Amino acid sequence: MSPFVDFTRNHASWIPALALAIAAIVIALAGPDIQASLRYQRHSVLGMEWWRLLTGNLVHLGLAHLILNLAGLGLVALLFSAVFSAGRWLAILLAGALSTTLGLLIFTQVEWYVGLSGLLHGAYTAGALAEVRGGRRFGYVLLLLLAIKLLADLLFGASAFTAALIGGEVIVAAHCFGALGGLLGLVPLRTSPRA
Repeated sequence: MSPFVDFTRNHASWIPALALAIAAIVIALAGPDIQASLRYQRHSVLGMEWWRLLTGNLVHLGLAHLILNLAGLGLVALLFSAVFSAGRWLAILLAGALSTTLGLLIFTQVEWYVGLSGLLHGAYTAGALAEVRGGRRFGYVLLLLLAIKLLADLLFGASAFTAALIGGEVIVAAHCFGALGGLLGLVPLRTSPRA
């Protein structure tokens, strides 16, 4: 067996996160016209441009926004990469992405949204819940931290520092809808988190 095949098999759970990172970087390098055609835009989605429900998660406001989101993706992958198979991670990331944008479309009047943060909240939620299901107390700590963060954001608004750093408004609702997607991504699980 070649070293590449062996490495890929041993680290397959990282593949969805790596593919997501590469897609976000490629879109960042593609320029503003491509980014505008891919971001979540309420009126465009209602005009049957359904791809924006997924691709909007991959577009970023700028380099700082992209770097922050990729750092978050790396942290989530580092914390939870071994918890699920690559296929399950793909389902969780897809559920987080769609729950973020569909939540914004159905329950808010947010006109546009970009970034991985909603999806990341979903992946974090799924990973923390898998830790709990696996009998690891660390999962409870992670869920408590998430609940405190989301509650603080809902009550007091997102950090002004973060908004200034990324160059735009932080859409707290996207984080909540993304976390819900993490729950939905776990629904098909039966007995073991590593499905």
